[in-house]
Amino acid sequence: MLTARSSGFLVDVDEGALVGAAEHAGVVLQLVPRIGDAVVVGTPLAHAWARDPAALDRAELEEALDGAVQLEFERSTDRDVAYGLRKVVDIAVRALSPGTNDPTTAVHAISHVSALLGELVVHPPVTRRVHDEDGRLRLVVRPWEVAALVSLAFEEPVQFAENQPGVARRLAVALRELAWRAPRGSIDDLVRRLLDQLVTGTRRSTAVPETELAGWHRDVEDALRGSWPPVDLPEPGRNWPPTRNAR
Repeated sequence: MLTARSSGFLVDVDEGALVGAAEHAGVVLQLVPRIGDAVVVGTPLAHAWARDPAALDRAELEEALDGAVQLEFERSTDRDVAYGLRKVVDIAVRALSPGTNDPTTAVHAISHVSALLGELVVHPPVTRRVHDEDGRLRLVVRPWEVAALVSLAFEEPVQFAENQPGVARRLAVALRELAWRAPRGSIDDLVRRLLDQLVTGTRRSTAVPETELAGWHRDVEDALRGSWPPVDLPEPGRNWPPTRNAR
């Protein structure tokens, strides 16, 4: 285990420098923090795997790590996907605070969160595996997992949506949208858990009818199965399909 020599938020990594240091030491490095995570001096910064651990110069590797990881006092959206998402979530949460009470802004922010998450579940962040010139694996940089990003996006808005039926309805639709876009079976249990929490809070704090709450469950389950049924289409033959002049 290699420990950090300074503190800050991890905003970037000089992968070339770390690959060179790992090759020189004959090790494979795996960074412990993800981009955007807080790093505290003296805590684990990287794992190092060596064929001969007794011969490993930890001080030399820790010095190389200290020079190759960029730690700052503030996070940056350049490579930190979680931070960009967090900033939009914060807008929704602030709008739901009693001192602000702006559900319209919260609903708009949740719509943006849904759009961002939709892209992230379709194109999830991937683990960076960097090799040296001889093709040997030297560096592993972990990404933010989709489940962690979904939790970041929904946990606080779901909690603060109590007493806000309009916001709760938008969250239910956002979970349906997420269930539709996510690969089948990838985050089903997490989506169900978040919806259960939303329904529980909405039932306790609003007058949203039970039939509507049951509909939220039905819609999300349909989406998880890849189904999005139409709503109340007229029966064939009864003014359907509409003519150009129909109103």
